[in-house]
Amino acid sequence: MTLERDECIIVLKKVPAEICDNCGEYYLSDAVTEQVLEKAESAINNGAELEIIRYAA
Repeated sequence: MTLERDECIIVLKKVPAEICDNCGEYYLSDAVTEQVLEKAESAINNGAELEIIRYAA
């Protein structure tokens, strides 16, 4: 999963997602979304321009 804000790019690996049987799109639970956004915000606040994070529940 890749997130981008301004000049920052955050890449999160191994994010648990559900896949739609009809269209193949992925979606995240509310809890996972909250954790992903917290990890990305932390990386940005620490001054990262490019951060690769392995997701761990």
